[in-house]
Amino acid sequence: AAPVFWDVPLQPGGTLPEDRSHFLRLHAAPPPESLCNGAAHGTVVVIHGGYWKNKFGLDDEYGNAGTASLAPFFLQRGFGAVELEYRRRDHEGGGWPGTNHDILAALEALAQLHAQA
Repeated sequence: AAPVFWDVPLQPGGTLPEDRSHFLRLHAAPPPESLCNGAAHGTVVVIHGGYWKNKFGLDDEYGNAGTASLAPFFLQRGFGAVELEYRRRDHEGGGWPGTNHDILAALEALAQLHAQA
């Protein structure tokens, strides 16, 4: 079956950037048979390498900068999985410190989503 996921903006009520340079990818819940007492073990946050170049990222021709197998791996083992996309040096505002700000904003957005659940 094809993976089920949702791409969400980093700001509540925001929109995905047109260039898809920074967002959260939330994967569907792990399969029931992999859960521990009906609950996920925790959530794994996958941050791809990106090599600081725009051509590497989620949905690239290299399989999420070489990390495409990580989210499914953890889902099958009962963990939640979230992938982060961030601006790299070739994106406007990327590089230092924008890339770091995107990662922190993504982690904060994830914490807010968890608090609302």
